[in-house]
Amino acid sequence: MQIILIADIFGITPELLRLAKDIARANEGTQTSCVEVFGPYQEDNITFTNEQAAYQYFTNHVGLDNYTQALAHKVSQITSTTLLIGFSAG
Repeated sequence: MQIILIADIFGITPELLRLAKDIARANEGTQTSCVEVFGPYQEDNITFTNEQAAYQYFTNHVGLDNYTQALAHKVSQITSTTLLIGFSAG
């Protein structure tokens, strides 16, 4: 089984990457073969000062429709059992 963590408007943060590593480590020796992180931005290391700044950047540079379409495209390519875990800043 594959696990995909879906980032919120803050994108792929060090905390989310740490969670992915922790999940992968906890599943060593099981049928969970991969933990992947999917985010809204090309850059992984965007740092926001607060939720309002993250929301503004997300709205101006990505948008909910585009992020949803990108995720739908990602999901359409999955051929194995996969668990999606999504996060929200709201």
